[in-house]
Formats: sequence, structure tokens, C-alpha cells
Amino acid sequence: AGDVLELDLDTVRAAGGITGSPQAVAVSATSVGAGSGGWLRVVTCGADAETSNVNYAGPAPTPNQVIVELSDTDTICVETNVDTHVVVDLFGVFDEASTISADEPNRLVDTRERNGLPVAGGSVTEIQVAHPDDGPLPSGVVVNLTLVDPAQPTFATVYPCASGRPSSSSINLDVGIASNAAIVAPDADGKICVYSLALSHLIVDVMGDAGESFEGRRPLRLLDTRTR
Repeated sequence: AGDVLELDLDTVRAAGGITGSPQAVAVSATSVGAGSGGWLRVVTCGADAETSNVNYAGPAPTPNQVIVELSDTDTICVETNVDTHVVVDLFGVFDEASTISADEPNRLVDTRERNGLPVAGGSVTEIQVAHPDDGPLPSGVVVNLTLVDPAQPTFATVYPCASGRPSSSSINLDVGIASNAAIVAPDADGKICVYSLALSHLIVDVMGDAGESFEGRRPLRLLDTRTR
């Protein structure tokens, strides 16, 4: 509680293949195993912020997507107000010319409408979000993932199909319904994939694209306090 974790992008450049001088990063920040309800704050190191990015009720894994500007020394900082493990996955970088375009939401998947059949546990759902024949593919698409009524505690992960499933999660849920946003780069065929751990209904809405200068990537784990 009260700790501030500083993540230096220079330390992961070689492992992650990050090039150039990114101005901001897209990360998924997750609280795991918290002793009580609390929050995570993900900010530019040195910034004076009073906001929270992740709000959790207890020990269940609770993620959220954050886009945060890097400091002058290429760092971001994560703060928590109660004891908890913290997981940070990097899944994209923005240069100074990057833009995000919001579109009218387009629902591409809703398993409740296919005769009520949910996705199976351990399954991968392929989604065509763009077609190479229609012109240049978007560098990244903004999606909203929703899980509904899982058979057991579950998570889902969205990623470029061709890159293979990463170890990170995009959304976690014990019971009921939960949503989370993500930015993911389509593969060369214009596809993204969603892995679902347990039997659950899945809804995927495309909300926009991340412009031409977003460098989408297979998620790279920057921090996991459970393993340090």
C-alpha cells in the first residue's frame, strides 16, 4: 500500500523490439490478490494525479486498459493504495503523430444471438475486422469485450491471430457480466482472436481504430509482482 512502481521502457526495448522514441504506451494494468477494495493509478512519472485507472473489490483479478504518456526519461509509474499484486502488460506504443478515430460501435460477435450457444472453455474465436483487399489495414482497432454468465471464474484475451496467444488477459470475471476495452493490431489477414478460458457468452464490439502511427504488438509483460 502506498508503493509507487516505476517502469522504465529502456529496460524492455531489447526484449520487446521497441524502436524509436514512443510518446505514449498502451498497457493493461491488473490487480491480483488484493486484501480489500482499492485502486491502481497508472500515470506519467512525476505527474500530479488524483484519478484511478483500476478499481477492485478484493482478490479477484481486475484489469483495465490505460493509455499513458511517457515521462522525459521514458518511464510510467503505478501506484496502489492497498496491498496487492500488480501485473502490467504492454501491448502497443504511440508516436507523436498517433491518433485514435472513434466510429459508431459495430457489433461483430454476440454469442447470445447464435441460438444461445456460448463459446466453449479453452476455445479461440476468430474475428475478421478488416479485409486486406479493401486497402491498408488499420494499425490497431479499439474493441470492447464483454463476458456474460461464465460457468466458472474466467478470463478472455484478445490478440492478433497470427502472433499466437500471449500470457496476459484482457478481461477477468467471476460471475455475472463484465466489460473492458482493448486496442489490438489485426494480423496480416485482418483478423483478431479472442481466447476464452471457460464456457461463457462473448460480445465483441469494434469502437474505432488507432490511426496510422500506432504500433500494435503481441502483449509483452512488463511487470508481475507475483514473480519478483
